[in-house]
Amino acid sequence: MIARRSLIGFAVTSIATARAQSTPPTVTPDRVRALLASEKINERAWGAYHAGAMGLTTEAPFIASLLHEALEARLQDGAPWHLPHFIELLADAAIRLRCPLPAKPLLALATYWRNYLTLILIQFMPTAQEKEYVLLTLLDRRPKGREGDTVAWTAIGNYLLALRSSRWAVRLLREVDIAHRFQVVDGSHRLFGSRLIGGTGDWAWGAWPKDFPPRVLHYLTFDPNVGGVLIAPGPRNVYAVRQESSPDQPPPPSPGLSGEFGVWQKPRIEYLAALTATKVSELERLFQQRTEVDWQDVAALQENIARETALQIKAIREFARRLARSGITGLEGLPLQVLIEIEDSRQSKEVPLPAVPPRTFTLP
Repeated sequence: MIARRSLIGFAVTSIATARAQSTPPTVTPDRVRALLASEKINERAWGAYHAGAMGLTTEAPFIASLLHEALEARLQDGAPWHLPHFIELLADAAIRLRCPLPAKPLLALATYWRNYLTLILIQFMPTAQEKEYVLLTLLDRRPKGREGDTVAWTAIGNYLLALRSSRWAVRLLREVDIAHRFQVVDGSHRLFGSRLIGGTGDWAWGAWPKDFPPRVLHYLTFDPNVGGVLIAPGPRNVYAVRQESSPDQPPPPSPGLSGEFGVWQKPRIEYLAALTATKVSELERLFQQRTEVDWQDVAALQENIARETALQIKAIREFARRLARSGITGLEGLPLQVLIEIEDSRQSKEVPLPAVPPRTFTLP
């Protein structure tokens, strides 16, 4: 227990006077500790800001406790309007001091803002088990089809790839679209070769308190050329960028923001390929196959579909064994299905083609 005044005490304290920010008093470690111990939220904000700027790692545990208390106070009625700004500055100090925060405040932080702050702080968590728990929880908030901004989803994936998370690998395999398209021709149309199917900082808080430290923004980007720090290497590297701006100025535009939202098939395949040292193109062909069939009759078509689909399933099961040999667990009995698509490219369509339901199967 750190013997300093509780956050609840200063949460309702009014700020009587504004500090002159352009010419602050000489800042020493003792001055920083005095600011952090203050009952005034703006002085504590300055204490956190200076502690981070000066690299005062001795203050990291107290800043971590302040962040936890501030996030708890955020849930209470009557929380001061500037509390979110204080939380942002505490998180910034925690990042600069590389604070190892537990799961609860990290997940609470991600509840009110985009996952950017949490995804930067998560790299300092002490255990792989805790880190995996937080990452998978964040991923659960981004189900397939509602992944949100691509860069945050990718950062989560890159961290989980480094952990070689089995639960994540199973999830990837379950989310990959598996399909087999059969193009039926009768001599008037030919498909030359085979091809694949398929597709290819939020800080709106209003005015920043004038007696607070500079506004600090953190965001994630794919762009390596904007002065960021690599935090999550992977098939597509993710960088973290920190920006400061004066409290009386709007935040500057953030270079390098991708503006990408959603996740398609290829990123999931890239991760599965990385887990098994497999070529991405090989897995693209495995999960999305296309076969040309010369039309004879319905029975011959159905026989062809059954044969080619069985070969695809056999190859997918072999890939699952490759995943298991690489250390991934939990694949046994995983239900999957192959979507069967039939493309009618015949000149004569007198005989209708059958609708074929998906082929379900389980991994051995």
